[in-house]
This record gives sequence, structure tokens and C-alpha cells, in this order.
Amino acid sequence: MAFFSIAGLRTILTTETDADSPGSQELLDQIRENLEALLLLGFADGFTGTVTVIAEVTLTHAGAAQTVDEHNGRTLLITSGGAIGNMYTIDDTTAQTLVCTGDTLVTDGVAVGDTFAVLYDVKNNLDGHDHNGVNSKELGIALKAGGLNTATGTTSGTIGIDAEVNITMQDYCFFPRIEVSDMLVVVSGNLTPETSVYVGKFGLHNTDGIGQHNYEVDWRYMTATDEPFIYALVRKSTGDIEGVWMCDDPPPGYWGSNEPPEDFVPPIQLLTEQIADFDEIILFKCKQKLLGDIRKESKKQGKKAHKTLNDHFEYDPIKKTFNKKLEA
Repeated sequence: MAFFSIAGLRTILTTETDADSPGSQELLDQIRENLEALLLLGFADGFTGTVTVIAEVTLTHAGAAQTVDEHNGRTLLITSGGAIGNMYTIDDTTAQTLVCTGDTLVTDGVAVGDTFAVLYDVKNNLDGHDHNGVNSKELGIALKAGGLNTATGTTSGTIGIDAEVNITMQDYCFFPRIEVSDMLVVVSGNLTPETSVYVGKFGLHNTDGIGQHNYEVDWRYMTATDEPFIYALVRKSTGDIEGVWMCDDPPPGYWGSNEPPEDFVPPIQLLTEQIADFDEIILFKCKQKLLGDIRKESKKQGKKAHKTLNDHFEYDPIKKTFNKKLEA
């Protein structure tokens, strides 16, 4: 028997539960169908398939391509066969496999031909849903006024001894999360003028006099657009990315543009190092998936965004995009 779909959802009739109607198998079946349908309605991420190869910890579904690491942390639900109703935590995702490390799929009865669905994390999530893409769908908060949403931006990089970086965020920003590694930091007032008084901007200064340090800043802001943008600084002598700014929208001054404006002001500025030592990578209207892949890989590896680009991505100057490196 297959796991019931959303189509199986119906109300329980009064005549099925009043004092003159004793409990019946039909009533119990309908309650179960409703619970199953509500589970799928509330927590399914939309990905379903059929098992084509099965191993103790790995389920293969040939022909159903998916993004690498897309379902990591989510819940695998078996919807037919001998293990119907069983749930497993997905630890790794390839184009055609779901890996549930430490689980016993074959022993539990999962077999070729069984169907499955992927749910957002309903096994390990004890802290509510924060719309992080693992325990619930990634979601912006929609507002009625002007069709506004919230979106996010990130910048990370390396600051040398007694160096300073100015960071531009967006209009109408909430206060950012600022993370700096073992470093004395001052919020600098040495900022270039902005045309808008609403643009969020501040500076970080490495004052410890010992060595370079990494920083990362994440922010959320109000927006009505969606044109992802990446700006990176690459040191010519090493080829390393030492600063990256990526956001769901272009920085102030770029809106509606396909090329840098004449009065181009970079969203990250290294004030005590010569810009001639660096090459700039500017990606207008890049794919939202690219930002998502960089963010997911950063979270998976526990690295800041510029380190993630250095270690796990490579820049294609012809197609003007970053591609994920093949795993060794």
C-alpha cells in the first residue's frame, strides 16, 4: 500500500464520530490518511522518486537528477513497500543518490521499486522552523506595501596588518552580523560619501599589529528586486580571492545597469593596499543558484565565503561565472 498523498485529505464526518457511530476501520483509515496527507502538505520539499538501486545506507534513483548536497539534513520518507512510513536523515546528496549514514535501509526492508519523498527535517529539528532550507523552505518575508521582500548579502575577506576595509551593504538594512577572527576591530568613520543617506556602510580596521585576519559580515535588507551580484578581489601575485561581496541584489549605484557605472565605487574597498595589486571580478545578474551553492558549501565546510571560493570553486572568465571544482 502506498503512502497517501495530499489528494487523500478529507474532513471527518460528524456521522463518523457521533455517539451513535462506533469506531470503525474506515474511520481509523481516514484519520491515518489525513495525518499522512498533512505531513506531506506541511513538510514535503517537492522531491519524490522510485528506488532503482538500494544499499544499506544509500538509496539510488537513476534518472532523477538533483543538485549536489541539496537535501543534506532533510528527512527521507519511504512511501511504499515493506518499510513504508520509515524516516531517515539524509547526510549526503549526489545527482542520483541519497546517503543516510548509519541507517539500515536494506535491513529495514527498503527495496528496489519502492517510492519515497523528501521532507524538510522532521526528525532532528527541535527548535522550530527558521526557513534555512533544511528544516523548512528558504523564504523571504513578503510585505503588501510595494511588493517588498527581505533578501540577504554576505561579504568576507582578509585584512592585513594595520589595514582597513570599507563595506557597503544595501538600502534599508537591518543590523548586520559581524564575525572577525582573533582581531582588534574598530568601526571606522573614514567612509566615502554616499548619495543615499539610507545605505548601510561601515569599516573594519586590523589594529593588532601582528598578522592578517579574516572577517565575515552577513546582512538582511528590504528589497523589491532580485538580480544577484558578486564582486571579488583577486590578488594578482597568488591568484587568491582575498575579498568577496555577494548579495541577492546589486550594490547601490548598480540598479538597472549591466556594466559598472562611470563613477563605480566598489562595495568592498581595501583602503591601505594598492588596488593595482588586485584584479576585480564583477558578475552582474548571476544565477541565484550560484549564490545558493556558495552559501551551502560555506556552511558545509565551515568556511567564510572567500575561502570557499578559493578552495571549492574556480572562475570561468569566458562564461563569467564560478563553477564548483570536481572532488578529488
